[in-house]
Amino acid sequence: MFQNDKFSWGISLDAIWNYAGMPPPKSMLLPYVLSLKLPRGPVEVYDHLNSDQVIEEQLNLTNEEESMNEVKEICDDLVIRLKEAKISFVRAWFPWSFFYRSVTDPPEFPMDTFVETLKSNGIEILSVLGNGYSRFLPNGASVDHLQMYVNQLCSASTEIVRHYKDSIKFWQLENEPNWWREHAAVDWRSGLIWFEHDSDETIISCLHDVVRKECPDAKIVVNVEGDRSDINFDRYTKYCDIIGLDLYPGYTHPHEISAEKIRIASDVKKATGKQVIIAETGKPSGPKIFGYTEEGQAEYIKSACDVASSCDAVDALCVWRFSDSYWRSFPMQENHFGLLTKRREPKAAWFEYVNQIRDKS
Repeated sequence: MFQNDKFSWGISLDAIWNYAGMPPPKSMLLPYVLSLKLPRGPVEVYDHLNSDQVIEEQLNLTNEEESMNEVKEICDDLVIRLKEAKISFVRAWFPWSFFYRSVTDPPEFPMDTFVETLKSNGIEILSVLGNGYSRFLPNGASVDHLQMYVNQLCSASTEIVRHYKDSIKFWQLENEPNWWREHAAVDWRSGLIWFEHDSDETIISCLHDVVRKECPDAKIVVNVEGDRSDINFDRYTKYCDIIGLDLYPGYTHPHEISAEKIRIASDVKKATGKQVIIAETGKPSGPKIFGYTEEGQAEYIKSACDVASSCDAVDALCVWRFSDSYWRSFPMQENHFGLLTKRREPKAAWFEYVNQIRDKS
């Protein structure tokens, strides 16, 4: 995977609890009208148009853990879809809270079925280690004290990497370290540490050392929010082999269907000397009230495939994301990035992605 002479096609999994038998986190529902600056631009956010639908969807989110037989069926279904589409890798959260319910608990490894199923079918995993989103943190994580947090995180991460080192050879460290304050502004992260000077390097460097020690032959990725122009890549290049770019030109522009922004990868590769992948890109298919459509999503996916595969600086494209889910995020368009619906029904963008991979492979 991520070889200079072969382009890799991937997709991100967000509702990772489905593949681990874990209960989902609480949805992020806002019951009032709100207008504020969001991570990728100002958006007007309205109350949900159908409160009965919200309740129905919440009832579909069981708080009980699934049996391992159910988890295996879900993982097998995922593999069938990936192999039919010729998608060679997935990018997946490995949430700290899945392995440690509390920072004082002994570790559990509920991702084993997921990892073994994909590995046995030749699907590579780009595992996201140490993502500090609030919904992924165990009870007792010290989000108001940086050094305590780092000590807790890196001790847990050592056990996680050590457990999976023979199966996983690609690790992403945290998520968008140049965008943590914006994550905190919309409550994706909580605590004071995300506002501390150099907390990004402190956390990233610790995770880097964990992976290098436990899995020396692994490739390390640091992904950055790439839509901004003032990225200081020097802060991160010493901690990774590969730079991942997260690009969403249509996040707050529903009629933007061009992925030409991906070509900044050439400048990034020249400036850093690192391999470059598109770690995240996509376009929501809704809400329609904001002007987003399934047709526009499919057109963007086509453009992203055309641009990424023709850009010599890009070694892989990873689309965000595989499917929508009953779990609700914020802002509202976050719930519509899936190439499949929450009922696992393909949207036009899924068929477009499959056709693009087949045409370009």
